[in-house]
Amino acid sequence: MLRRQTIFPLLSALVTIFTHAAAKPEVVSPWNQWIERDFPFFSTTVDARNKTAEDNLTPRALIFPLGQDHFLAYDLDLLRVAVAWKAKDTPFLNASMSVNSYPYQLKKVGGGQGTLPKPNGEIWFQNGIYPGVGVGSPDFTDTRPPPPTETEVGRGGINPKLARFRGINLQSGAEIEYEVGTTRIRERFGLEKDGLIRHLKVAAHNKPL
Repeated sequence: MLRRQTIFPLLSALVTIFTHAAAKPEVVSPWNQWIERDFPFFSTTVDARNKTAEDNLTPRALIFPLGQDHFLAYDLDLLRVAVAWKAKDTPFLNASMSVNSYPYQLKKVGGGQGTLPKPNGEIWFQNGIYPGVGVGSPDFTDTRPPPPTETEVGRGGINPKLARFRGINLQSGAEIEYEVGTTRIRERFGLEKDGLIRHLKVAAHNKPL
């Protein structure tokens, strides 16, 4: 009887020891996320090429966090919404060195177009390679000069006489400002239950936009 009383406490102590040994301490990464939670926008190249949009690559994009893990990429060259998506965990599958140097601890990405940042998640909305604004009837062609090679997507901005980007007003919640012809337009993006919302403030104009 005395042996049984001695054995059971020993077994209980061994189980406790093994349980504590199996529980690994949580490792806290010294690296912070590149994207600040409260920052209204950031800039990067966005490669949204896929089966339905084979050429949707934006060399210069502004990325707007819309909330609830949704993001929107705005093309500064063509003044268009390039792509909007709901991210799975991080916004991009690949990222530039500035992105990777934080969560991936100094692991550099390779060169070339195959390692450009890609939207990580479900594509919500996207446009082709043509100006997102214009005067008169809609024109879905890219009138910029042709690139030096077929693989080069970046062709610079559209003719500034037709339209040009002016800047961002942070006092109105990351409101972009641009001109179409001589008409000034202010726009901001939002996420509501019905989907993507584009709020536009358009100055007086004589021709249809």
